[in-house]
Amino acid sequence: MARSKPILVILIIFMFFFTAFAAALVYALYIWEYRGCFSSIAFSRDGRYILARVGGGGIMILFDVSSGREIRALWKPYYGGGVDHIAFSPDGKKAVTGGTDGIILWDLETGKMIKLFEGSLPSKSNVSGPCVDFSPDGGYILSGDFEDNIVLWKTETYEKIRTFNPGAGRPDKLKGTVHSLKFSPDGRMALSAGDRLILWDAVTGGIVRIFSGHKTTVVGSIITADGQKVLSGSWDNSLKVWSPESGELLRSIKLKRFTEMVSFSPDGKYAATGRKHSSVSIDISGIKDGALSKTLQLSKGKDGLSFTISPDGGKIAVGLCGRIELWDVEYGKRILTLKRRPTLPLIIDDIVWRYVRM
Repeated sequence: MARSKPILVILIIFMFFFTAFAAALVYALYIWEYRGCFSSIAFSRDGRYILARVGGGGIMILFDVSSGREIRALWKPYYGGGVDHIAFSPDGKKAVTGGTDGIILWDLETGKMIKLFEGSLPSKSNVSGPCVDFSPDGGYILSGDFEDNIVLWKTETYEKIRTFNPGAGRPDKLKGTVHSLKFSPDGRMALSAGDRLILWDAVTGGIVRIFSGHKTTVVGSIITADGQKVLSGSWDNSLKVWSPESGELLRSIKLKRFTEMVSFSPDGKYAATGRKHSSVSIDISGIKDGALSKTLQLSKGKDGLSFTISPDGGKIAVGLCGRIELWDVEYGKRILTLKRRPTLPLIIDDIVWRYVRM
């Protein structure tokens, strides 16, 4: 009987510390708020979902747009480089990412990584990973980290189909980073933006035409949904409208403020421009008349910034530190805030990236 007392005391002490730990964990989950920045944001083709990279690693969060609910987190089975570009498949069941770890195909229904494309790792000199986009039928993936290194991949087999005419039409030996890469709505063409704005034949990989007019790097571009115009935005603080058929410059719009990032509505009616590290705001400019229609004031002081326009053109998703804000374009009002759901693995990951891997 006397021997059982020390065991009882140890058991009581163990239960006390276990209860205290459990209470501390519950409290941490209750008060914890993720402070890492959301970036590399993408809408699904139907506008129902948002996928965004969070923090310094390769973790992504899938959100439901209507409710703001977090559906699931997508984790790589290893720590490595981050995700810089995201694209949804047309059916919304998969996503492809381009980052410093290369091109990765994901299953969004399970959150699992399907495949790291062989030979897709960018060079060590790259600041960011390759741009990526799905073809309209989902059968192909286009990637580009250099204008002399744009690659077409087969989605189902992960094989490299062709490299788009490396160096064709280029007067020098220099390589320029691709900041934007998009298929045309019919999938027959592709548009790359960097130190050159190039329209490609997506079937043959040949250059259709080079649009000349921007004075410096083009950071955003699209072919409008009707296929009738090419829109581009540059660090030279201008937006330009081009004819894809003739290459003619149809309109040039001078922006009043310096812009680092550009996103266009798919119908080509307006552009959103902003800066990454400043008092965060986004300017909405009409493409037809170039008029600045409104400015979205998101926060005060320095903050992270990444944004993209919804497929229907009605919303802008803005990635900030600790949250994603969803804004109504017409009324210039915030309609929803998306945040991470607190769980123990995410708290640990946040601590690792915030304090250990600085």
